[in-house]
Order: sequence, then C-alpha cells, then structure tokens
Amino acid sequence: MGPKDTNVPSSNTSKGYAFPKLTHDGSNWVTWKSRTLVILALTRGVMWHIEGTACTPAPLPTDPANHHYTELEEEELERKEKHWDDYYQCKATVKAQIFTTIPEGLLVEVQKLSTTKEIWDAVCHKHKAKGLMVQVDLHCCMQELKCKEDADVHVHFDNLMCMHEELSRMSATPHPKEFLTIMLRSLPHSYGPLLNAITIAASTVNAQLDPDKPLSSFRNMTDAPLKSVNSNRVRVHLR
Repeated sequence: MGPKDTNVPSSNTSKGYAFPKLTHDGSNWVTWKSRTLVILALTRGVMWHIEGTACTPAPLPTDPANHHYTELEEEELERKEKHWDDYYQCKATVKAQIFTTIPEGLLVEVQKLSTTKEIWDAVCHKHKAKGLMVQVDLHCCMQELKCKEDADVHVHFDNLMCMHEELSRMSATPHPKEFLTIMLRSLPHSYGPLLNAITIAASTVNAQLDPDKPLSSFRNMTDAPLKSVNSNRVRVHLR
C-alpha cells in the first residue's frame, strides 16, 4: 500500500472531546491508547501520520521575487500552500494530543523525534515493554479493591469491570470463577444476606453463577434492605 495523500479538508476535528491522561505508571495504557486513537481518527488524514503512510506535499515553487504570476499560477500556488497547511495541521494535531496527555518525563524522551510515527511508536514501545508489570499491578489492585459500607456499589462495580476490561485487552483476563470470587469478596459485610441468598438459590438448582449475571442482580438489589434479604426475594441470574 502506497503513501496516503493528506491533502484533504480537516473540518472534522477532535475539539470538544475530553483527552485522557496517561498515568506515570502506565496502568491505564490500554484504555489511553484506544481512546487516543479514536479521538485522533476524528480528524481526517491524521491516522496516516501515525501509520507513517502520509504523503509529503509537492514542494512550493522558488520563483524570483520579481516574478509575476499568472492567474493559473496563483491558483496552483494557493492549492499547494493549502496542501502544506493541511499536512502540518495533521502533524500538529497528533503531537498536541500526545504531548498534552503523557507524563513530562516521557515527553522529554519523545519530543526530539522528527516524525509523528516515531513519536507514537516510541510511546507504544515503552509501555509494551512493561506490560507484564502493569498486568500484575492491575490484578493486585482489583483483588484489593473493597467497597465501603457507605459507598456507591454501582461505582464500585464499574471500577471492577473497568479493570477487568483492561486486563482483557492485554490478553490477561481473569478466570470467570476467580473474578466472581474477587467481586463477592469486595462487597461490604452488610451484603452477606444477599450473597448467601444468591449462593443458596444457585446450589438449589445445581447451577453455576456467571460473573456478569450476579453483577446485574446486585445492581438491581442495591435499593433493597440488604440485611433482611432472603432466598425467596432474590432473583438470581444463572447459567
């Protein structure tokens, strides 16, 4: 596949979208990368710079200062200048997106690189190299995450699912039974009656709990008086 022509209108920009910040430890690397690429793709032609397939516009003419342009020559000159403006705009868009969302230490390392592809590849290489440690840290955080008695359990489950999704994107998805255990252990003591009711109902019909389905059950039950929940009142989702 040959180089792509970036001489295209850039009316569709990423203006108005929240730019994610890359953490110093790279723990949100997977989601940062995905969101950054989606935001950059909103500006037409930008992705070709990241891929290294952007086509450099034709050189501008170097006519003498006293050269009198014809009407056709002026139109051609304006067209070439517009091509160069679009080319530099796409490069600047990528650099602005990356430079404003990465830690300063990493910025010092990559800002000296000449092309946007070199900058993007350097950021990717640095975080892929420490991917294993990110997985280990993320897994530990997920195991240690606890929902306090007065906390919003919906937010707590959202955080767990976010960590689960990040591990999945790194091909390190926890086993369903392990994730179910982590999820149940993370709940406050006041949820004990609800958990007992769910597990009793599951054992009664000799079924296995699906981590995704008890999660929806918990969301639906959070407004109920949890300490008085019994197996007759729980609508358990089973496989």
